[in-house]
Amino acid sequence: MKLDGTWLIGRATGPAASDPKFLALDHPTVSQRHAELLVLSGTYYLTDLGSRNGIWRHRDGRAERFSEGYVEPHERLSFGRCEVRLGDLLASAYTRSGR
Repeated sequence: MKLDGTWLIGRATGPAASDPKFLALDHPTVSQRHAELLVLSGTYYLTDLGSRNGIWRHRDGRAERFSEGYVEPHERLSFGRCEVRLGDLLASAYTRSGR
């Protein structure tokens, strides 16, 4: 599975959840359409889609609000109160594809 492309990140409900380019987070503080992640040749650009509980980037022991910009796979991000490492989220998509 090629990871390049646009991915939707959101809660695992609604019609978008069946899209193969959907990254599901099962948490009540995650919006159905929370964020969009553009992956292109090893670069990652994340945009909050106006979610209710926002995105938070964890750095140096504190969380800062994040609306859009480049991110790295090793970074820890919170979508609402659901904290994940971006690389782990992408790995789940890779695993789902049967690779």
